[in-house]
Amino acid sequence: MKLSSRAARALLVLAATAAPARALAQEAEAWVLPRGLLELSGGGLFSNYDSRLGFGDAPLGAEFNRLLQSATERVTGPAEAVTRARLADLFAGTTDPDPATSPLPASLAVGSLALRLTGDERTVPLTLRYGLSSRLTVSLLIPIERRGTSVSGPYLTGGTLGLNPNRTANAAVLGDIGFGDLGGGLLLPVAGTPAAVELQARLRAINPADTLVLPGNAVTVADLLANEATSAQLTESEVRGFGLASARRPYHLGDLQLGARFLLRRGPAGWPFPDSVTGLSLRSSVGARVRLPTGRSGTRFFSEIPPRGGHFGAGVDVLNDVFISSRWYVSTSASLDVLFPTDVPRLAFSAEDPFPADSTKRIVRSAPGPRLAASITPRWRLTDEISFSGEYALLAQRRTEYSGGPEGLAYSPMEWRTGGSLHALGVGARYSSLQAFARGRAKVPFEITLSVSRAVAGGGAAPDAAMVRVTGRIFMDPRVFARFLPGDPPPADTTVPLAVPSAGPTDTLPSQVRPEVPAGTRVVPPQPDTTAGDSTPAQVPPPVPPQASTAVREPTAPRHALADPRRSALAPARRWTAAGP
Repeated sequence: MKLSSRAARALLVLAATAAPARALAQEAEAWVLPRGLLELSGGGLFSNYDSRLGFGDAPLGAEFNRLLQSATERVTGPAEAVTRARLADLFAGTTDPDPATSPLPASLAVGSLALRLTGDERTVPLTLRYGLSSRLTVSLLIPIERRGTSVSGPYLTGGTLGLNPNRTANAAVLGDIGFGDLGGGLLLPVAGTPAAVELQARLRAINPADTLVLPGNAVTVADLLANEATSAQLTESEVRGFGLASARRPYHLGDLQLGARFLLRRGPAGWPFPDSVTGLSLRSSVGARVRLPTGRSGTRFFSEIPPRGGHFGAGVDVLNDVFISSRWYVSTSASLDVLFPTDVPRLAFSAEDPFPADSTKRIVRSAPGPRLAASITPRWRLTDEISFSGEYALLAQRRTEYSGGPEGLAYSPMEWRTGGSLHALGVGARYSSLQAFARGRAKVPFEITLSVSRAVAGGGAAPDAAMVRVTGRIFMDPRVFARFLPGDPPPADTTVPLAVPSAGPTDTLPSQVRPEVPAGTRVVPPQPDTTAGDSTPAQVPPPVPPQASTAVREPTAPRHALADPRRSALAPARRWTAAGP
């Protein structure tokens, strides 16, 4: 089948302007299931990121880092300035035993606050798909989701000042030379640093018996929280911020999706892969989805990545497979998803309370912007079972709008709500036993797919994510589940002739014994002898060729694709053709 010039132009426009569509646990290919075939699939989608695209590729949670750094400087800044200034005065007013190694007081610092957050999103999509006809497939998606945040920090790096371990003793030692305020201050150089070595040397030069009790380590966040002088300067909100820790939700149900896909153009003969391809060929389908608000929408802690569930929504898909040969083809897809506004609980972030308590929640109106997705996936079938693919994917969404909250209410820095886009590249591999099953070389028709992708560009604070997807599928006749239903087992197929016994029981009259006849031969019951007084046993007529009678019927064509070798999509030694069932 050659691709017409009109169809080729339409495909190029679609690939350039439509964005891909990929529902969870569903590859972006255009085929539909044959009539009567059931697909069960499951897998895992793992996404991990610690930075966002655009705005200088800021680390995830950079807003938290700035707030905590500001709090640290407010608490330790005055004491750091006093220590640096008084130590400079001490060095200027005493004799330096080794002028060549005199350190600069400017090297003294509490350090910079570091905080690293890593978002971890996991989805286990369970999908059921059923072929209602040769062109129409319906589906149900059941996503099981979990979101978590791993926290490294907050901690201070590069510090050379520590909390004074013995303010009374150190004030007495330095008070003899007029620097008692330095010895009794909050901060002193850490033992072993150049400033600490120089300070001890200056004191020994004045009095060999004098020595200071110096801190063994630089200031830590735990020190700031444990020390009365520093913790008293922190607000309750800031104390919660310094206590930031890793947390995650348990697995929970996401938003269910009901979908349907209709095959517009069958493409070359063969399902799901063509037997042969002559020229450029196209297989095309369209789909629609409805999203039900069965998932969660609220946040429980301020470092949580807000879930996107709890919204009614709808989506449309367009999928195309362009076959270059029986081994090479390119899948393109496009989808648009729209989520309707709904009320969601959010923690009450504000300028006065940047780290709200878990109990301070507000109900706001969330209106997510539409989301557009696109992908182009070239595929190469190395063998009937093994294939490889590359992928380019685009994801873009508009800004999420909030309304109805109290005055001054801010929103989580962990949420991608500004709108933006990301571009990702990926590779994948698939093992499929469909053709091997159709040719009698495999007992079970199934597929296993593994793909990895990475965001390479984007903006608008989109997640700079790496993604791993694993999907497994199995195809079957749904009637296999009948054996698990309560009640009597289903009756045998009465369209198949039963075996004829070779002999009857000993007490059976000869006229009641059915003769052995070849399968498919019509059997005519014996006619009773109506002659009065005739005791001659009735004779069995010889077999006759089958006529139009239904005494022994040929098997009728079953409705399920797997049940009839002449029409099954997966029957041994048969292939699915463009004609369909």
